[in-house]
Amino acid sequence: MRIQSILILIAFLTSCDSSREAIAPGETIEDQTRASDQGNSEVGALETDSFRLRNKEIRDEVLDLFEKNNIWHTLSDGNLITILMADGDEVDKIYTDVRLAYIRSN
Repeated sequence: MRIQSILILIAFLTSCDSSREAIAPGETIEDQTRASDQGNSEVGALETDSFRLRNKEIRDEVLDLFEKNNIWHTLSDGNLITILMADGDEVDKIYTDVRLAYIRSN
């Protein structure tokens, strides 16, 4: 039993990441990510996700809402939309709302 406790303690201590910054009270991980990205001109590939929307009406509406909600995004020539992973929940909500509105109208 004592050996298991020691092994668990060793595993816990070696898995902690001391290089990660602490989050201030009242600050979310998304706030910290946005603040760190504002200082960098380029966003890392692991921090982003991309998708395509082939329907022009839906794509234009989604991009308009991204701008209104201050969600960082880029649009490439091939209609590839790149977003920050930290904004994933907001992007999902916006896309779902736009898609449902489009379905209801047709």
